[in-house]
Amino acid sequence: ETEPALGWAYASFLQSLADDPSMDGAELAQAIVDSYIEQDGRIIGAVCQCRDITERKRMEEKLRISEARYRTLFSAIRYEVYSLDLNGRYGEANAAFHEVWGSCFGRTIEEVIKDPGPAQRLKDLAAQVVKTRTTAQTSFSFVRDRNTLSYIATLSPVLTEDDQLIGLVGVNIDVTEQVAMYDDLRNMSLRMAEIQEKERRRIARDIHDSLGQHLTALQYELAAVVNSFAGQGDPPAALINAETTIKELITLAQNICYDLRPSILDDFGLEVAIQDQLRKYQDKWNLDVSFSANGLDPIKGSSVETVLFRVTQEALTNIFKHAKARRVRIHVENQAGQVSLTIEDDGCGFNTAAAKATSGSAHHGLRNMEERVRLHGGRFSLMSEPGQGARLTAVLPVETNLS
Repeated sequence: ETEPALGWAYASFLQSLADDPSMDGAELAQAIVDSYIEQDGRIIGAVCQCRDITERKRMEEKLRISEARYRTLFSAIRYEVYSLDLNGRYGEANAAFHEVWGSCFGRTIEEVIKDPGPAQRLKDLAAQVVKTRTTAQTSFSFVRDRNTLSYIATLSPVLTEDDQLIGLVGVNIDVTEQVAMYDDLRNMSLRMAEIQEKERRRIARDIHDSLGQHLTALQYELAAVVNSFAGQGDPPAALINAETTIKELITLAQNICYDLRPSILDDFGLEVAIQDQLRKYQDKWNLDVSFSANGLDPIKGSSVETVLFRVTQEALTNIFKHAKARRVRIHVENQAGQVSLTIEDDGCGFNTAAAKATSGSAHHGLRNMEERVRLHGGRFSLMSEPGQGARLTAVLPVETNLS
C-alpha cells in the first residue's frame, strides 16, 4: 500500500531536480520514507526524505577505479608485496609473495616464514615499525634447495588521515644476485690486498737483502778508508760527508722496508709489532703511550694481523700529525671469535661528519682504514668531537685468514 505514495514522492523529487537549475548534472537520488499519511485507517500518502547521492556515487566510482589500479600494480609488481595487521598476521599478498612463501592470509609470520632466524628478524622489524610509526628495513638469508637466498625487507606503517595506525605494508626484495656479485667483488679485493701485501713483503726483502747489504758493505769500506788516515791527519771532509750520507741511506732503506712490511710482524706477531711501532713514535714525540693486548696468539700469521697493524699505523700517523695529543691508549683483544682494536687519544678532536666529506691526506687515511676493515668483514667506528679527543674501534672476525 505504500508503493504508490513512495513512487509519487520519488517522481516528484526527480521532477524537482529537472526543474531546479542548481541541480544541473544530478543523476542519482535516494528517497527514504519518513512517515505515512493516514485517513480513515487507510494510508493515502507518505512523507519522504530525498537526497542527492550523485557525489557519493562519483566518489565510489573513483574509489573503484583506484582500487582496480591498486590491484593491477599489486599483482604485477615483481617484488613480494604484502600487508600485516597489528597482531602480526598476514593479509593480502601478491603473486610474487605466494610463489615463494605459499598461502599466507590470516597466518602469523612464524607460520609463513619457517626459518626461525628470518622470522624473528621480521617480527622485530614489525615491532619497531609499530613502535616508531616510521618505515624500517632489515635483511635476512635462508637456505632453500641447498641455495642461500638473501633478502631485504622493508615495512611501512599504514596511517589514517587522523594518524591512526591500522596496519603495515611490506616489500621483500630478493637480492641474492647482488649479494653474490658483492661477494665476488669482495673476494677479488681481498685477493688484491693479499697480493699487495705479498708484493710489499717481497720488495722489502729485496731492499734488505740487496740494496741494504750493498750499502752496509760500502759503509764498512768507507770506514776502512777513514781509519787509514789514522796518524796522518784528519781525513778529507768529503770522505766524512760520504760516510754520513751512507749511514743516512742505510737508515732510509730500513725505514722503507719497515713501512713496506715490518719483518717483526711476520716473525713475532701483532702484539710485538705494535709495541715496536709505539716505541718508535714515543721516542720521537715523547708522548704518554700505553698498550695492552689479550689472546692474540690464535690470529698470528692471519690477514687479521695485517689489517689491524695497518689501521694502527694509519691511526698513529694521523694522531701524531694532527691531533696534538699528549696521551694515547691502544688495546687489542681476541674474544668470542672477534678481534677488537681500540685507539684513544686526548687530542684536539674533530667533526667526523665534516672529515668524511673533506678531501685531504688525513681524511683519505680515515677512509682507507674503514675500507680495509669492512673489506675483511669487520666493523669500523670513529667517535670524536672538537676538543674531546677521538676514539677509533675496529672489530674483525677471527676466521678471516687468507695467508
